[in-house]
Amino acid sequence: MHTEIKAVRWASSKSRALKAVCQDLHITASHMEEILNKSKRADEVGQAKVILGDLTQVKFVKYIHLMLDVLGAISATSKLFQVKDLMIFEVKAAMDTLFSKIHAMRQEPGENLSVFYEKYDVETKMFDGRLALKGNLIPFKDDKDVSTLLEKIGNYVLKRFSDFDIPPLSHFKVFDFWAWPHRLTELSLFGNSDIKSLCQLFSGVISDEESKNAQEEWQTLKVQVSFQKDNHPLIVYCDLLKRQQDDSLRNIKVLIEIMLTISSSSAACERVFSQMNIIKSPLRSKLTQENLQNQMQIVVNGVSIKEFDPRPSVIYWLKSGNRHLTHKLPVKATSEAVATHSQDRDVTNVRPLLQDLVKSLGGEEAARAKLKEMASSEPSGSDQCRLM
Repeated sequence: MHTEIKAVRWASSKSRALKAVCQDLHITASHMEEILNKSKRADEVGQAKVILGDLTQVKFVKYIHLMLDVLGAISATSKLFQVKDLMIFEVKAAMDTLFSKIHAMRQEPGENLSVFYEKYDVETKMFDGRLALKGNLIPFKDDKDVSTLLEKIGNYVLKRFSDFDIPPLSHFKVFDFWAWPHRLTELSLFGNSDIKSLCQLFSGVISDEESKNAQEEWQTLKVQVSFQKDNHPLIVYCDLLKRQQDDSLRNIKVLIEIMLTISSSSAACERVFSQMNIIKSPLRSKLTQENLQNQMQIVVNGVSIKEFDPRPSVIYWLKSGNRHLTHKLPVKATSEAVATHSQDRDVTNVRPLLQDLVKSLGGEEAARAKLKEMASSEPSGSDQCRLM
């Protein structure tokens, strides 16, 4: 049971695994006791004894409920990072929120840990009235182990994402207009040094003149965007980039494009790897790199199946080379066939010829009857010309 939980990769999957263990705690303990009493295999008895020893420890059950609270907060943040439209300055706010949740757990028990304290009877040492636990329960206020664990988790979160507090990533926080000051005098001075630093950082794609103009356009951008704070920043900046006729913000748009290009999540990359493994299966051993890239482009950047119109692709496929609809009529290898060239020409459109043939025979039903008559009769050299 322990190894299966540790082998799970995603935080949300670990949370579900722990929740399943917590819900089936009594059933699992009863099953382990049954194995101890009835099994004759030494390896099963030994493993069941170890698992049952953990399940009946008050510290083990308490930490399961504690980790449910911690993983619940981490899973919510993890799911947020799997959104492909997550902006770079939203990461810092998400991590600060996660740290606040973990820090609050040090002051008061979380939702699941509170349930544990409610269900555990200190006098009888029974959990939920059904499972007897071993060991002594330390009160939450005096439990330094829990406080130290939560403190280390919170500090690790801040350290893990500390790059968002230092340049150049910290400069992009100026585009978060929800954090802009409301007074116009303060707004005019806000973010000027950050925009200057970003222009210097990306001097390889921004000329000196564009850098100067971008810093001037920054003032115009703040005034225009400050009236759109009711909308999400992604919507506001995407609509701004779509304005092709507005040249008043032409240079500052370069920095906005860079900000939107920087991905703060690798979830999209992981999904692409999953799609590649589906396309490039062991059965497709002759799949070339070019075809793989083309199919990956369709999967990643293409439309959904419901919105896909196959007609342009079919037309391109038909025109790209000789297909079954553009072939030569079959000719028997005889001396007469070599001498004549009447059946050696290309048929560019088979369907109209077949339609004319059916029409000349008096309709579809008459053609079917004629074909049945030919199939039932003995083959001869003139069978090829009977329909003609």
